[in-house]
Amino acid sequence: MVITKDDYYLFVADSGGYIRQFCINNREYLDMWLNFNEGRIYSICLSNDDSQLFTSDSRGFIKQWDIATQELIKTYKNSTDA
Repeated sequence: MVITKDDYYLFVADSGGYIRQFCINNREYLDMWLNFNEGRIYSICLSNDDSQLFTSDSRGFIKQWDIATQELIKTYKNSTDA
């Protein structure tokens, strides 16, 4: 779970790999983002300017999302190869 700095949006990752977006001020559920994660989401965080959301999943992928468009910007693979 992560909240924007202005306390306006709340993002929650569920066990199915979906991101749910809520508006705190209006106390309403806004949207469920499509499941682009290959596994269960372990953590989520925001960029410093609250414009992007990052997720990490059980398969070692980190995904970078644009909050305004809900589009996937980039996928990073955690590699332990030397």
